[in-house]
Amino acid sequence: MSFREAKVRKREGRVLIDGAPSIDRAMRAGVACEELFVRQSWLEVLDGPGLEQVSIWLEQCGAMRVIAVAPTAFAKLQYGERDEDAIALAIPPDSSLSTASER
Repeated sequence: MSFREAKVRKREGRVLIDGAPSIDRAMRAGVACEELFVRQSWLEVLDGPGLEQVSIWLEQCGAMRVIAVAPTAFAKLQYGERDEDAIALAIPPDSSLSTASER
């Protein structure tokens, strides 16, 4: 799936979440992430935040597939000029009126 194309994501019922802070907020809010693309160098930093953060996310969303991506390829995945270390492909929560009344 070419997840950078909005029409493909819409058809598949998926959203992209760019950046660790946004992914963290989404997961704490209960968004189901299916795949996590992580800049390989972010994971390789000894005692760096990358590996610890990914471990926390895996505890929150155990069914998520984590894919380490080489820096050159990761730059092509990112949106515009952003310089993030992680991108998640997620299933957005149901925001229909029928489920809003149940919350």
